[in-house]
Amino acid sequence: RDLTNSGRQAQMDRMFLRHCKLVLRLLAHAIPIIVLLLHPIKAKAMVSKVRAFHEASIKLQEQIRTERLERTGGEDAKDKSDDEVVFGLSNNEMFYLDRPRLHFAGRFRADVSTINNVYDNFASDLFQPVHEAITDSETAGYGGWHPDGTNEFLFHNVTVTSVCPKKGDCNNPNTMGMGTSGMTVTTNSGEGSAQMADLDVEWQLSSILYGMNIAICPLKSAMSNTMNLGAIVSGVYYPVGTTGSWDSTARTEWMSRSSSKYQSLLENLQWNDKLLNTVDEMTNQYKYAVLRELRDVSPTRLSISFVVYGYSFIPDAPDFTYGYLVGTIGPAVKSKSVNYIRGRFLYGLKLNTDTQPTLNRAQFLLREEMKTLTFDFGNSLPKVYDRNTGQYSIYTEAIGSELCVTRCGSSQEIGRIKISDEWYIKTAGIAEIHLTDALIVELQASLLQIVNCSDFRSVFLNESLQYVRPVSDSLMYMDPGDKVDLTLSVTQFGRPVKNRKLTLVVHAHHPCDDLFGHPELHCNTTTIRSQLQRALGALRVDGRNWTSVSTDSSGQATIQLSAGDPGNVRRFVDGLVYLISYLPVGSEGPIAYQDATIAVRVFDLFNWTGKPSWYGDNGVYSIFKQYDNLYTTMRPIVDLGDYHTVVGVQRNIEYLKRTLSVPRNHPRHMPGTRDLSRNKRDMILKWLSQPYPPSKGERMPLSIHELRHQLQLAIQLEFYTIPVYLYALMSLKKGYNQEIRSIIQSVTTEEMMHFSLAANILNAIGGHPQIDSPDRMPVFPSRLPGGIQPDLTMRLAPFSIGLVRDLFMAIETPRSLTDPATRERYNDTIGGFYDRISKNMMRLEKEQQLKNKTLFTGDPALQVKYTLPGHISVFKVTNLDEALKAIWMIVSEGEGSSQTNPTDNYRDLAHYYKFA
Repeated sequence: RDLTNSGRQAQMDRMFLRHCKLVLRLLAHAIPIIVLLLHPIKAKAMVSKVRAFHEASIKLQEQIRTERLERTGGEDAKDKSDDEVVFGLSNNEMFYLDRPRLHFAGRFRADVSTINNVYDNFASDLFQPVHEAITDSETAGYGGWHPDGTNEFLFHNVTVTSVCPKKGDCNNPNTMGMGTSGMTVTTNSGEGSAQMADLDVEWQLSSILYGMNIAICPLKSAMSNTMNLGAIVSGVYYPVGTTGSWDSTARTEWMSRSSSKYQSLLENLQWNDKLLNTVDEMTNQYKYAVLRELRDVSPTRLSISFVVYGYSFIPDAPDFTYGYLVGTIGPAVKSKSVNYIRGRFLYGLKLNTDTQPTLNRAQFLLREEMKTLTFDFGNSLPKVYDRNTGQYSIYTEAIGSELCVTRCGSSQEIGRIKISDEWYIKTAGIAEIHLTDALIVELQASLLQIVNCSDFRSVFLNESLQYVRPVSDSLMYMDPGDKVDLTLSVTQFGRPVKNRKLTLVVHAHHPCDDLFGHPELHCNTTTIRSQLQRALGALRVDGRNWTSVSTDSSGQATIQLSAGDPGNVRRFVDGLVYLISYLPVGSEGPIAYQDATIAVRVFDLFNWTGKPSWYGDNGVYSIFKQYDNLYTTMRPIVDLGDYHTVVGVQRNIEYLKRTLSVPRNHPRHMPGTRDLSRNKRDMILKWLSQPYPPSKGERMPLSIHELRHQLQLAIQLEFYTIPVYLYALMSLKKGYNQEIRSIIQSVTTEEMMHFSLAANILNAIGGHPQIDSPDRMPVFPSRLPGGIQPDLTMRLAPFSIGLVRDLFMAIETPRSLTDPATRERYNDTIGGFYDRISKNMMRLEKEQQLKNKTLFTGDPALQVKYTLPGHISVFKVTNLDEALKAIWMIVSEGEGSSQTNPTDNYRDLAHYYKFA
């Protein structure tokens, strides 16, 4: 019984549990006399243990009988209404395993981003383009298998597969008509798709779904006259992490072996009475009767559970980022937590061979009113993947086609569950066993097990004597100064255990403990241990790093978590992850846990005063730049690493304000990873209300990576102008307007040469020009990259004088003709943009020379060189002088050599003056 006991003691305990009630009575009353004569001391201890267990079982059974009589009214129970007898709402909590409920199955898509799964990628100063690349044999990138994911999560082709009304057989064809012919389960929302996020880069074992709205809708094919009525019922999914993750699948290459369970609540329900009152014309019954029952039983909240498995994470796989799911929606009545069930628990045992998977843990309910045992095997059964068909099947070769329920140590069958793929999809792995009156009371004080029906000797799942799990969320964020109550529950046979003593211990986790990371990150063991010892005090349980508590009469114990300052132990990753383990003291039987660990991310203390700025200690740049590196899907919307892009368009500022202000569970919440501390968020919002520009004396971004990023923007900038000019050129009728055609063609040719020169400069400083990736290609209509001319809309249009005046001349405007008041806030011209690149380049090269190094470390073989008559030459760039010369050529051809000279280096008119 006690898995931590010595082998001999454990064997003795298991021997007693295998005996039925009559044998226990015999051991308790007859054998002691004989055994005491043979070995008085040991025998007396054994017999006392048996007698105590037997007396406790009798006492519990009597308690159950008394409570049941009180609830049903004893002999008068037959006279009560069916609804009261079935539900017992005055006393019972209800969950997704209760009736009425519905089951669903289909696919899901999780477009996760993996670039933020690598600790070192958070170091902005070390970040390189290779960190954005996919991790494979060709690129050797650090971005993981999907670095450009959006983190979106959605249901795909999910339909209701069966229903269980409050009365009747779930498998009865007449019952199955109560709504399954025409219902889908969707996650669509007018605010956007749900987002999947990990608690932390160092805690990816449990992903959380944020901003998900779930709706049950009529199938379009069944909605000829109700097409525009919307959902039958919809609700907001409360965000919780996965539980019970395990390797459920054998023989798979393209898919993940993992299977996980989400269990939560749907809140803020909206019921569509018009659809609920729809009557089926053929049966003359309510079409969605089971949902009417759910509304009547649980009008404000619903309980939901779904299992995800078979996720495809190989980029070349046919269903990349897609997986499978099955799930259940049922009532949520008097439940005290989003994912807490006062049920019973089966823990998994290994199968006979190491090559076969285990059965995972399972929850079950014993409902005496319904006279049923209801098991949730949704995340328990092993699966196998068929490479030929691409389909998943239950691994019946390992567990057989039937599972039997027995008492622990007994071969007497209580019930039998037929396992098949069709059954699993139809029921989501939920199985009901109907009981006789005689069994109901006995099973409420008997440990159960799941065995192989063929021999009754292969035990797959055993019931734990006690079940310990958190009532509160097991994943949470805390800021310094926060205080949060944490509640744990202990049950035995599904009933509260009073005075059960629990010990809670806090552990601090640091990436260097796992000894992974790139060579440039050195982990000094002594230093790290010292830092962690100091940081350990940043999360306290009842004021200490460990504590002991005892459960009350409800079987629950509550302690207070208080957060301090971890002290920036992880340098460029905010905060620290703390793991809280909870263990019973002096266990008297097998104890089961729901993941057995509570993970808390405590953010570092961040104080700011006065006026926030772009750079510096009170600056937003370091925060924005890190997110710009890690979430590349934001760049088409706003380049967070560039001040002029952020503030250049008012809609960018308004977008950031709104997404940073909405609640964490909102689908538009920013950042998508939900890992921004409260004080940092407040500072950013304050800065956005008045986005002060970098002052002249303020430190410029001098990292090599930032300069490379600016030059990549320069390449994109030149790229954006070319289609605009070419489109107008090609709209001119051949043989006419030759002078206009010649001007536009010469400007277009020179823009292509500017493109090449900018790429040469980037290659010279060790960068890698990107010109063909989807997020680098010009899109029209749009804005110029780099925040240049923020009010200017780039568009494709046929040639006209208005197009030249309003667009062409605006693109090429000399800086001398712009308003000085806007120059600091915006990249007002292309010349101003390149001027900042020149200054950055000169400063960086000076720093490198002081170290006897150079900024220009690129491969000369990557340089492009060519000459076109009448134009500047595209020359190789290998040092600072050549880089500055290339920039001067680009600027002078666009806006002129100076305020008083409208010509370029070849005495030809600059672009602006050609168009004028």
